[in-house]
Formats: sequence, structure tokens, C-alpha cells
Amino acid sequence: MDNQNQKGFIDTATSLGQAAYDVTKTIARAAAGDYIGAVVTAVKSPLIRKIVTTVLVIILLFIFIVGSIPTMIWSSIVGGGEYSEVQIQILNMASQINGVFLDDYNIELKELEEMGVSEEDTTTNEPVPPISPYKIMSYFCATLLTPEGTEKDDETTEEGTEEDASSVVAGGIQIGTKPLSDSVLRYRSLVESAAAKYGVSAYVDMIMAMMMQESGGRGEDVMQAAASGYVHGAVTPESSIDGGVHYFSECLKKANCTSPKDWSRLEVAVQSYNYGMGYITWLNKNGYTGWTATNAAAFSDYMINKYHQQGNYISRYGDKQYVSHVFRYYHGSGSGSNSPVDKIDIVHLLSMLRAYEGEYYYHEADGSQYEIIFVTNKDEDFFTKTVFRLTDKQVAAAKSYEQIFEQLGNTEFGDNILGQGSNMDSLPLTDAQVTKYLAIARQADPTLSQQRSQVLAVGLSVVGKIGYFWGGKYDGTGWNPEWGTMKKVTSPGDHTTGTYQPYGLDCSGFVDWAYRTAGVTDKLQAGGTWHQYNTTTPISASQLKPGDLGFMLSEGRTTHVGMFVGFDSSGRRLWVHCQGGTGVVVGTCSFTQFRRVVN
Repeated sequence: MDNQNQKGFIDTATSLGQAAYDVTKTIARAAAGDYIGAVVTAVKSPLIRKIVTTVLVIILLFIFIVGSIPTMIWSSIVGGGEYSEVQIQILNMASQINGVFLDDYNIELKELEEMGVSEEDTTTNEPVPPISPYKIMSYFCATLLTPEGTEKDDETTEEGTEEDASSVVAGGIQIGTKPLSDSVLRYRSLVESAAAKYGVSAYVDMIMAMMMQESGGRGEDVMQAAASGYVHGAVTPESSIDGGVHYFSECLKKANCTSPKDWSRLEVAVQSYNYGMGYITWLNKNGYTGWTATNAAAFSDYMINKYHQQGNYISRYGDKQYVSHVFRYYHGSGSGSNSPVDKIDIVHLLSMLRAYEGEYYYHEADGSQYEIIFVTNKDEDFFTKTVFRLTDKQVAAAKSYEQIFEQLGNTEFGDNILGQGSNMDSLPLTDAQVTKYLAIARQADPTLSQQRSQVLAVGLSVVGKIGYFWGGKYDGTGWNPEWGTMKKVTSPGDHTTGTYQPYGLDCSGFVDWAYRTAGVTDKLQAGGTWHQYNTTTPISASQLKPGDLGFMLSEGRTTHVGMFVGFDSSGRRLWVHCQGGTGVVVGTCSFTQFRRVVN
């Protein structure tokens, strides 16, 4: 052993000896009750200090790892990659479209039930919904973006005249396909001033489109408002714009139109500008919920007959296609874009689909067995020729739009979002999107409690992650590893009963799970929607706070439940709920009864 190694060995031995002495002395003092002396000895010992430091580091590391586990679990629930706002928009629209077909399927089941047909004798050989929502969206976009090429020219149509019906896309309207003239554009500042004066600044682009249809910006009465009763004094472009905008603001109020995105009501207001507000009264009296080309024509015929009965023989009343004519010039709310995503309006599309509710399914009997069949089995052109009435040119264009929607819908996951019971693994919200919806909740209730915020955070975290499963419940909290695995539906009363579906939750199971996982309450656990309805406190729509429940009722029984989130940009209520045929989604929903779980 050389001198250097020998010295190192001696130093190590000396240190160990000193450490052993310090440990012995520390233990002896502690045993004798001299705890202060024991601590002083331990602090003075370099080895003991190192041992204590190492132990503390290990303890802190253990705490960090254990403390990170809930975060890791939470991230696994929320995670799933970055999805753009456009993708989430497309996927939510797909969910709502699927809901229309599911509702219609349930209508057919109800009819069979009323006929005395048992569920065991009812079958369907198709998934429900049976048609891709992307295809439906593409058909709708084809009506907006692909003019048929039969319109005469860019000149305005005189009020009261009609173009050939084939020049207007039946069932849909072309938006922003024609430019505004310079004669109209020069009046924009006057329109903006009048719109601000009457509280309709959001509708400036629509008013410009109406002026283009009314006059093309020519003459003194550019808004053709002289006969409205709202133009005072001499008719000039200034007084015409002031009176026309004033009158249109009253049409918007009577039509209950809340924003330019409230299309079903905006169409009514626009048609009323041409027909007069008696059109709105007539719609309400006859049970119409919105504008259609059919009821617009019917009102015109009604007024012609009314004039005839009074001895005034007129050949036409107003412009039956005024809405379609005006919307050609409407370049607001993104309508000038060539993107089908920017063009599509889900409210308008859903209203079109709802118009055919009860017609999508029919049944055929074979002895005591009844098969529910989708309408395209009988009429393969039902959507292209009946609902949307597309030309061959538009059908061809629709194929390219469908590809866009499929790409945005992340179709590498196959048919998950198209079929029933989907676990929708492709559709999770990102952390940022969950945060955005929580911000919407705080806008609805600036004093949002921690309990309510936590319940919503849990519910939103599984949007697109948990599919709908009839009778699906989970007694535990947090993520259930069985979700998404194939299981047999054993709960009676649904068309999926007896079939194998990806396991998930039903609507009441989701609400219960969210409240329990958030650690708020387990009182929603003992039963389904009816139990949850009866164990909560009734509130009015105006009292809704984020986290409150909304229920659908039918014939005295509850059929669906969801949790209130807040309001979208159009003022419509947003809900997070587990929707049949898709799974946990966030969007608008037609709940009519409202209840409170916690204060």
C-alpha cells in the first residue's frame, strides 16, 4: 500500500470511528433524556448530517412522486392530443346531427310499441345513426357554396318578382355568392350609424345585403322603406336608411332574433322586412317555428286570397324568395370565406333535418317480426333529391366537402363517432379547451363555487372519452379501465339490449359519476334520471348556475339529464351530457326542467 492510499485508509477509518462515537453519544444522551444534547451532538456530526439529508431527500422525492399520481391520472383522462377549435366544432356538430337520427329512430320504436309490438320482435340490421354526419354536412354546404348557374345575372330582383324556382337551392340558401355593388358600399357608414342608433350594429352586413336586394343602392329610397311608416319627412338615402334600419330592428325584436348567428329567427326577421310583421304573427298562429320557402310562399298566397276577399285583385304579394335573394349578398359572420366549415350553420341544418322527423325510418313486418329500415333503402336519393334537392354538380362538389369534414373529424379512429355506443376516443378536449369552458361558466356565474367548478372540470375532462352505454353506471370514482371494452347490454328497454357495445355511461350515470368523482355528493347514485329529478331542488331557467341539472320530460317521465355549463356567444345554454349514440359531449340541448344539486 503506497503512502497516499495508506493516508486515505487512515482518514476513512478515523471518520468512521468518529461517526460511530457520535452516533453512540447521540443515542446515549437521548436514552438518558438529554434530547437537546442528543440533537446538538447529531448536528455537529458530519456523517449524521449527511444521513439525515439523504433521508429527507428520499422522503421529499417519495412525496413528489405520490403527489404526482393524481395529476398523472387526471392528465390521462383529459389528454389525447391537441385538437383545434375547428375540429371540436365539427365533432360537436356531428354529435348533434346523429342525435336527430337517434330521436327519429326512437319515434319509430314508439310507434311499434303503440302497435303492441314487443322489443323482442323488433330488429334493425343497420347501425343507428346509419348515415355519416359528414355526408349530411357536405350536402348542406353544397347548397351554400355551389350555385347551380341558372340565375340570370347579378342584377337585383325587383320586389314582388320571382326567379325560376330552380335557381334557388330548395331547402337551403346560397350565402355570399354575389358581391355588393359600389353604389351600396358607399352607404356603409350611414348604415353603421343607423344600426348603432337602433341597437342592431351586429346586423350591418345583413342590412347591406338587404339594400342590395331592395335597390342596388340606386335612387332615393335605397331601403325601399317609404311605405313602412318609419320614414319621416322627405325620402332621401339618409331618411330611407334610418327608417329601414329602424323597421328592421323592430322585425328582429318581434322575431325574437338574438344575434346574427340565430339563423332560424334571422330568416324570419328578414322575410318580415319584405312581407311586413304580420308574417311573424301568421307563423306563430299556424304553429311554424321558423322560415321555410314553403311557408313563405303559403303566406303570400294567404295574403293574395285575403285581398281578393276584400275586392282588391292582386296577382302577387311580396317576394316569396326574399330570404334566398338577400342572403346571396350577405358577407357577414365569415360568409365571405370559401371554407365549408365557416359557411355551415348547425342551427339551420338541424332545422332542415327536423322538418323530416318521422320520415327517416319505416318498418316492414315478416310475421310477428318487425324490421326497422332506414329510408335510403327505399329511396337512395332521399337526401340529395328530397331534403337538399341537389343538382348533379352540387352532389359532385359535396364529395370534396365530405373529405374535408372527415379529415377534420380525425377518421383514423374509424366509425367511432358515427355509430351508436361510440367511446369517441378521437374527440377529447384539450386542457386549454376545458379551461375555456370553465371560463364560460365563470362568466355565467362570477361567484362560481369551488364545488361547482370541480364538478364541471371532471365532466368536461371526459368529453369525447366516454361513450354512451344503455344502463351504464360506475360505482367507483376516477377513470374506469373497462370503459371502451366490449360488453353486453343487459339493461332492458333499448334497441341495443342484448347486443355488445363499447362500455361507457348513460346520461344519469355520467352525472352521478361527475359529482362523486369531484367529491361533492353521492346522493345521485341510487337510481336513474327519475331518482336524480326527485332528489334535487326545482329552479327556474333564470336561476340556472353552472353545475345545475337540466332534464327532458316526456309523458310524465324523465328521459335525459345533463349539467349546465354556461352560455355560448349566441346566448344559448351549453350543457355537458352523455348523449345517446355518441357519448359525453358539450353543446346546446333542449332541456326544459331545471334542478339544483348543491347550493
